[in-house]
Amino acid sequence: MKNPILPFDVGDHLNDLNLRSCHPFARAVWMDLLCIMACGHPYGHLALRPPQKQNTQVSAPQGVAHAGVLESPYDLPPTGSLEVVLSARLGYTPEDFSWSISHLEERHIFSRTTDGIIYSRRMIRDAKAAAKKKAAPKRAATKKKGSV
Repeated sequence: MKNPILPFDVGDHLNDLNLRSCHPFARAVWMDLLCIMACGHPYGHLALRPPQKQNTQVSAPQGVAHAGVLESPYDLPPTGSLEVVLSARLGYTPEDFSWSISHLEERHIFSRTTDGIIYSRRMIRDAKAAAKKKAAPKRAATKKKGSV
C-alpha cells in the first residue's frame, strides 16, 4: 500500500483551543490517530479494513494459528478489539489509550458515526473539498495582457 499524504495545517493545530486544552499525552494519541485515519477506509475514519482473503492456501508455522495476511500495518487482524489492536500497534497500554480516547471525546476533538466509528471532521471536510475541486471542469489558462 502506498503511504497516503496527510495535509496538515500547523496553525490550525496549534490554535485549536479545544485541542490545546487536552492533556499532552492525549494530543500525542490524537496525532497518531490522524495518521491512521489518513489510511482509513473510508478516509478520515478510524475504521480499518479486514485482512484480504487469499486464493492460495498458506500454512501457518506449527503451533501458530493462521491469522491471515495483513497488507498494511493498518489492516485489522481477524481477532481483537480495535482499541486493543491500535494501542498495541501505537505503543500505548490499553488503559492509557482508552483514557486518551475518552479525554479527546469529552473535548469534542472528534466525532462518531451512527455506528460509533471515530472520524475527523476536518479530514472529511477536506476530502469533500478535494473531490469537488477534482470534479470541477478545468479552465483554460488565459494570457495576461502584456505577457509573452
